[in-house]
Amino acid sequence: MTLLAVVTVRCFAEWKQSEVVILLDQIQAVMTNDDNIKYSTMADKLEWDKVKVGQHTPSECKDQWINITTKVYHCLFTVIKPDLCRWVFRAIR
Repeated sequence: MTLLAVVTVRCFAEWKQSEVVILLDQIQAVMTNDDNIKYSTMADKLEWDKVKVGQHTPSECKDQWINITTKVYHCLFTVIKPDLCRWVFRAIR
């Protein structure tokens, strides 16, 4: 199962897939271009009142964003952990 498939299955409790796509598009539209900011800080600073998807409130949109990013980071870490361990082992030799 791909990373996207895992995240997709786990993130759509009360959201349609099309709503999540709209959410991601709207978040990207209101995000700052500061690539050095942590995603959790960005989530706190984002103007969530400008993000509205269907009947979901800005608060629900933020909660869904946090849910998605948490799943993505967890899955990503699981996928790259073996490579990270090998890289660290080689670096300390």
